[in-house]
Amino acid sequence: MRRDRSLTLAVEVGLASVTLAAVLGMSRLFAGAGWLLPLTTNAIVAHLTVTVARRRGLSLGASAAVTTISALVVATWTIYGGTTTYGIPTADTLSVMRSDLNQAWGLYQHVVAPTPVEEGFVFASAIAVWVVAYVADWAAFRLWVPFEATLPAGTLFLFTALLGAPRGRGWAVALFAGTLLGFLLLHRTTRQDGTAPWVGDRRVEGNRSVLSVGMLLGVVAVVSGTVLGPLLPGADAPGVLDPRGADGDGTRVTISPLVDIRSRLVDQSNIEVFTVQSPEPAYWRLTSLDRFDGRIWSSSGSYEQASGSLPASTEAHLRSETFDQRFRIEALAAIWLPGAYEVRAIDVDGAKVLYEPRSSTLIVDRDNETSDDLSYRVTSSSPRITAADLRGSGGAVPDTINAHYLELPADFSPAVQRLAEDLVAGAPTPYAAARALQDHLRSFTYDLAVQAGHSGDALETFLFETQRGYCEQFAGAFAAMARAIGLPARVAVGFTQGERDAIDPELFRVRGEHAHAWPEVFLAGTGWVSFEPTPGRGQPFAEDYTGVPAAQAGPADPTTVTTNPLTADTSPGATLPDTSGARPSRDDELNTAPSAGGGSSTDTLVTRLVTRPLRMVVGLIAILLVAHLALFPTALLVGHRRRRRRARTPLERVSLAWTEASEAAAMLGHRELRSDTLEERADRLTSVVPNGGDAARELTHRAQIALYSAEGADHLDAELAEEAGATIRELVRSSATLTARIRPWIDPRPTVRAWRQHHRGMQRVTAALRASRPSEAGRVRSLVRR
Repeated sequence: MRRDRSLTLAVEVGLASVTLAAVLGMSRLFAGAGWLLPLTTNAIVAHLTVTVARRRGLSLGASAAVTTISALVVATWTIYGGTTTYGIPTADTLSVMRSDLNQAWGLYQHVVAPTPVEEGFVFASAIAVWVVAYVADWAAFRLWVPFEATLPAGTLFLFTALLGAPRGRGWAVALFAGTLLGFLLLHRTTRQDGTAPWVGDRRVEGNRSVLSVGMLLGVVAVVSGTVLGPLLPGADAPGVLDPRGADGDGTRVTISPLVDIRSRLVDQSNIEVFTVQSPEPAYWRLTSLDRFDGRIWSSSGSYEQASGSLPASTEAHLRSETFDQRFRIEALAAIWLPGAYEVRAIDVDGAKVLYEPRSSTLIVDRDNETSDDLSYRVTSSSPRITAADLRGSGGAVPDTINAHYLELPADFSPAVQRLAEDLVAGAPTPYAAARALQDHLRSFTYDLAVQAGHSGDALETFLFETQRGYCEQFAGAFAAMARAIGLPARVAVGFTQGERDAIDPELFRVRGEHAHAWPEVFLAGTGWVSFEPTPGRGQPFAEDYTGVPAAQAGPADPTTVTTNPLTADTSPGATLPDTSGARPSRDDELNTAPSAGGGSSTDTLVTRLVTRPLRMVVGLIAILLVAHLALFPTALLVGHRRRRRRARTPLERVSLAWTEASEAAAMLGHRELRSDTLEERADRLTSVVPNGGDAARELTHRAQIALYSAEGADHLDAELAEEAGATIRELVRSSATLTARIRPWIDPRPTVRAWRQHHRGMQRVTAALRASRPSEAGRVRSLVRR
């Protein structure tokens, strides 16, 4: 018994819903919504693709090939559309894709959810979604095994459950469980519908009973589990095995803040991250990254409870200024607590704070997902370093510093090593060597359009080819080259000073565009000293030894700078000039990237949402049109020649003569009806082909002999039919317009109609053969070929 098509469609939708539920549950993995549209689009298109491939009768291997090609195309369009040329992937697309996947693999080993939306993570997830759709469709509709069909999406959901953040757990489980039960119920009903018919004619009523009762039980189960479950005693207690606590209480592996620094600079440039009340400007430091694996800078450390005074990371004997800052965190969306280097005391209410002395890093403990909405006060001791201090510093670097801050991967680029050595050749002091590296990099160009990453290939490309990048590339390249020549180095991440409030000169408003990274070098006798290799950026009170005046991103464009010369001799209360003007209200802030030409955010939004997709669609249509005009006529010509070679018997030759004559007459408007007899078709030919009556009657006569006479057609009948067909074709060509003669070679609709008729005819042939009527089957096959 055949299955109800409507039920099969419902099962297909139900299976796609299970995959979509698993995809939506991935919100617990990401901080932000940039992943949602690409992954949901890939999930929907993936299920449509595998469904169409199966319904068209493609084999498992052919379906896999179609799915693979579709996955690469759709994933590229939805994630890397900006790297394509009119929708066609380029070498740049493959390069960026490879770089993002390598970076994502490196980050996967260090990050803790929720992670910023990195394209490498999204692309890998999209490919996983396509694999889930293909395997699930194969199990559900080719093998008709329901539970096995849910395993791919279940594996994806389990992966999210193990690694995802606690937020959203309830609704994610409820959504996945509900769609899972709905699919299993529909699948069982459909399978039963096709294998075990109901008594009499009450099959529809039986299906409805199963669906209604099953849906009611499913709703009760889901509601009970998600609503009543958390209310049970002990629901909030930790499990017998807590995988998140396996690293111990004192160690916490944190995501590298370099992961989302570019998104802050571009997509979140106008978002106010935090405000700080301070008597002087400073770089508001989050943390420092001390590990470089060849792909990404990261850090891990043993954190201790922090309250009151904090220990210094190193001993230094330099003049310093001690001052307080009051922070209000608004949208940092991270675990760190910023502060001017080096924080020596903290006072915070409403949250537990942890401190890691080696990197001088403050974070919230595991009870808080982020530091957002926290207010706290820190006291910092800011060194006032001069060039004379650094030239006169000396002594040996502690072994503990050298052992930890000189590490480089075994496959570190020899070309980068040689460049670093050449740049510092002849430098009399470690300070002079650090300045040589800084000054070389500041000759490069600041550019937010480059891709993130510090892999060997990316580092060589940055240093030897493009020589363009933003703070992530400059700081990472400086630190790597410093280590290569024996200077202990790390990468600090945080924010520049921000914009002074127009009313309160001691209030700094820090936005996403102020996100920054800079290197720190350990110099004997001095301690950790920050340098500034990024063009257009400069740290306050550091110009004497860096030679760089204080500078940061302007209020409208992260690629512009505002500078104010601040030297070590400037008084601690010196202020930067206000460049912000009137701060826009929240309603005016658009979370969009600034245009390259400094255009408005609205123009950029229109470009991203309308112009760019429209350009891709137009380019793709143009490419498809050119391909059609080149390939379709060629395919027709090859098909016609193949058809003539295959027509060997008199019956096949007569049938082909009729087919070619009918196709030619179509230029003049000739159409055949399936219900017409041969005589009626001949009359139609005669009515549209001028002076073609005799040839049409001759062709009809030979077709009647071939199809209905006891002896069948012979070679003479075939030759006469071919001559009549050639006459009709010649008469058509002499009468048809140029447009009519060209149309069959570019219009695919007649070919598609013929293919459909052929397909239906072959089904009739199969039915005739099964009925053991080979003679009739042969005649029908000849009609099909016509």
